[in-house]
Amino acid sequence: MTSKVVEFVPGLRYADETEFNDLVLRFAHQFEKVEGGTKITHRLTISGDGSDQVGPEIGPQISADFPDQMDALIAEARNA
Repeated sequence: MTSKVVEFVPGLRYADETEFNDLVLRFAHQFEKVEGGTKITHRLTISGDGSDQVGPEIGPQISADFPDQMDALIAEARNA
């Protein structure tokens, strides 16, 4: 699968999309400065034919590892 960046605002947000069969998976990431650091918000939107039926099933499967992925990303950024 190939993802493409569809939105990029440095320091604020970015989004990428991946096509999967007849679905489009949009991963959006928002960064907000807060006291003591940065709050990162992630959103997964699933669209396309059958997304109403398939989305509730695959959405949790896809996003289940988001916390672990973000922890690893943050740890790597701190070590850079």
